[in-house]
Amino acid sequence: MKTSPDLGRLVIRRQPGSSSILRAFRVLVDGNQVGRLRQDGELAVDVEPGTHAVQIKVDWAGSKPLEVTAGPGEVIRLVCETAPFTKGFASIFRQPSEYIKLRASE
Repeated sequence: MKTSPDLGRLVIRRQPGSSSILRAFRVLVDGNQVGRLRQDGELAVDVEPGTHAVQIKVDWAGSKPLEVTAGPGEVIRLVCETAPFTKGFASIFRQPSEYIKLRASE
């Protein structure tokens, strides 16, 4: 997938996991919803060059915001995943901002 040479692109992949498998996660960039991610899915979003806060949410839980800086024509790949069901289900209540992990792809 090609991106405009004037824009950056964020590509977010949702790893297969064992918690929230039937739920679509909301993807937010700078506080605005830009799409949804299903289990084992991927979303590509064009962004203006600069620094952006990316966050994944489901209901009242989600990831901590991850700050990324995209240059013109640059593609930044991110991965989100949840804990295994036994840990994930409990963490949604104890630490809702820890339920989903968002990180740069390796």
